[in-house]
Amino acid sequence: MEMDHAHVTGMYWHILWALPAGVLTGWLHFRMLRIGTEALIHDTATGRALGLTALRFALTIAVLVLAALAGAPALIAAGCGLAVGRAIAMRAARRSQ
Repeated sequence: MEMDHAHVTGMYWHILWALPAGVLTGWLHFRMLRIGTEALIHDTATGRALGLTALRFALTIAVLVLAALAGAPALIAAGCGLAVGRAIAMRAARRSQ
């Protein structure tokens, strides 16, 4: 099966936007998780915590759906980016303790 140059180039462009979008989304997702969890633990802003939870799920779902619509390589890149973003957020959380 032979792929033409335009298809391969388009695939690379999808990977190039999906990977950084996944990293940013993963970092935001887990950063908002920490903020929401702290708010619930300290019983300071339950409404804010619930709003952050809805926002982080909506953002993550939107990025993953857009990546899925772009194709499997973009979805894989976004998923890998989410994992990298999680690692960045977890490292920052450990340093702040």
